[in-house]
Amino acid sequence: VYVEVSVTEPADYFLLQINECWATQSPQPNSTNGLVHSLIQNGCANDRTVSFLDLDDETSGQNGKSSTVRYSFDMFRFITEPHELYLHCTVQL
Repeated sequence: VYVEVSVTEPADYFLLQINECWATQSPQPNSTNGLVHSLIQNGCANDRTVSFLDLDDETSGQNGKSSTVRYSFDMFRFITEPHELYLHCTVQL
């Protein structure tokens, strides 16, 4: 799965850092129903399959270094019903 989080305007003014990203079985990020899987915690990968991606040959995709952060992780499925997966993130500008 490839994920991009970006600032739309003014993109050249802000640096974006993803603080937390997690997957849940609920569209509500703070729901206590269902399972939760942490992907990024305290700005760092918290899942061995998470990789931060470069934006292009000249721009690092490191978290907090530009107005856009891209990362990927291996797809997974929750083993219990419902099998839906919702991705949530908290960011800092």
